[in-house]
Amino acid sequence: PSQKRCADRCFAIGDPVLHTPRGVVLTERFCLYRCTPGSTQTPSEKATLQQSSTANYLGGFLVDTLCVEATDEQTQLTISSDGNGRDVENKAVGAEEPKATAQTEAAAEGAA
Repeated sequence: PSQKRCADRCFAIGDPVLHTPRGVVLTERFCLYRCTPGSTQTPSEKATLQQSSTANYLGGFLVDTLCVEATDEQTQLTISSDGNGRDVENKAVGAEEPKATAQTEAAAEGAA
């Protein structure tokens, strides 16, 4: 099966966090320092939601979490004096995904 994957390396020329002579960095390093999870829910929590009775009513739930660009404040914290970046364990940002509640379950049953 063919799955979409990010390239192993990416260009980060003039990046304030990661300094490299050629501007090429490993994608995982770039994402660690420059991105943050778009949700606070774990994959197991999302899998449970996908099995809920309201999943179809709410449009379903993906187990994967999208990455979003870190805020300027988070990026400033990852800058290190040696140009290798500093892991500050960026916390998830962005909108929370909808959660199944008694109210949405009742609405879903009424729509069925």
